[in-house]
Amino acid sequence: ERSASSNDKDGFQMTREEYDGILKSAKDPKFHKMFAEYVDEISDPKHREEQNEYIKQMEAGGHLPPNKRLLYPKSGFVIKT
Repeated sequence: ERSASSNDKDGFQMTREEYDGILKSAKDPKFHKMFAEYVDEISDPKHREEQNEYIKQMEAGGHLPPNKRLLYPKSGFVIKT
């Protein structure tokens, strides 16, 4: 059984089993360690160029969801309030 969330704009639906699995993983220290390693890896500037090339390949090959486009942020300033 699938039930869509009320904020569901793209048709995404999650089963109760999937939801429970995410909650269980979020409590697992091994998951936290693996997730922290993943965040460190994708945040490392030495991997950024490789990631950007992969994204460009996916975009050029038409592997994006229909009616979607990638945004390429530019450096700037943020005012924190």
